[in-house]
Amino acid sequence: DAGRVVSLDEGHITTSEGQGYAMLRAVWSDDRETFAQVWRWTRRNLAVRGDHLLAWKWKGKVLDAHSATDADTDVALALLLAARRFGEPRYEQAALEIVADIWEQEILAVGNAYYVTAGDWARDQAFPVIHVGYLAPYAYEEFAKLDPARPWRRVATTSYDLLHWLYFEKGLKLPPELAQRSLPAQSA
Repeated sequence: DAGRVVSLDEGHITTSEGQGYAMLRAVWSDDRETFAQVWRWTRRNLAVRGDHLLAWKWKGKVLDAHSATDADTDVALALLLAARRFGEPRYEQAALEIVADIWEQEILAVGNAYYVTAGDWARDQAFPVIHVGYLAPYAYEEFAKLDPARPWRRVATTSYDLLHWLYFEKGLKLPPELAQRSLPAQSA
């Protein structure tokens, strides 16, 4: 399939993350044709959830329809960059749709802090999962320009605050893969 990225080390599956990486690399390489092929395959095979987020795992069919926030972020950023580089407004519109759904389904508000969760499944957990490697403050700054109605810059600040806490307050030398946030009790 033209545009499909295959994970040879994972049983020839395709992940939304791999598709996002390919889209970013195509934009950075100024490869309009490859970008279009990868986005076309991604849209046709992974944008099947009924929203604008992507199913994260595919092999002949969707194996897991849950989203992965890092992939959704990378794909939205790639679309935004492609809109600018290739002069394609339809890419910006697609980016905005994904960004809106990232906000609605993958961002957790706790007071004045906005945490990037691992995927659409994580926000409703008693201890929502945050993949530290999924934090992309540079992307949230771009999303703030695209979607100024939402406080994306607070998402960037919260990401930096979490990293500061891990490295400077907890003294970790390397970031953990996961962090979990205990939520305050909700009032009825």
